[in-house]
Amino acid sequence: VTLCTPFGTRSAWPVQRPRTAPVPDQQPEPQASASVGQLDGLCVVAIDNEPDILSGMRHLLTNWNCKVITACDDAQAAALLNHDSLTPDVILADYHLDNGTGIDAIINLRWKFGSQIPAILITADRSRAVRTEAANKSIAFFNKPLKPAALRAHLGRCQTDQTAAECSQEPPGGRGSAASMRSSIPGNFRQTTFSRSRARSPVFPVLFP
Repeated sequence: VTLCTPFGTRSAWPVQRPRTAPVPDQQPEPQASASVGQLDGLCVVAIDNEPDILSGMRHLLTNWNCKVITACDDAQAAALLNHDSLTPDVILADYHLDNGTGIDAIINLRWKFGSQIPAILITADRSRAVRTEAANKSIAFFNKPLKPAALRAHLGRCQTDQTAAECSQEPPGGRGSAASMRSSIPGNFRQTTFSRSRARSPVFPVLFP
């Protein structure tokens, strides 16, 4: 800031400041996170008695590359799963259905397709009784309105847990098993070793099962 006061005129204060780049009219779109594709192929069953909600749920889950089965109750869901030869990875169910409750629907589908299938109960009922019943059945509890970010995070955890469980299972006859160790020894070597051992120590022969 400088002061300029010529004789007989008004004073002036010129101000100088550095110029900056202009602010863009539109902010750049955020880049997609690396976890967008973590739900690829996840088979999700959504049960609700309102078609509009099922339509919205299908659109949301399809955008996350999930395999989606929508139904009004567990009977319809089971029929669609059997028709497509699918097993659900996660079950989403509204609490208030035309035929029973969402907890009943989840239990019925678990009985048919697997007792350890993760499930989420989605409801506007915030009573302690419903929450406790869901917890006793190992069912996650989400209040309405459902937040897509929270749902996707929970589905991502289900996918991660499922992948970890599959990787921890050792296939039959895998590395380190007795069958694989026996099969890795040539037959002629086993026979020769047996014969030589018997010749050296006829009282205590070396036996290979």
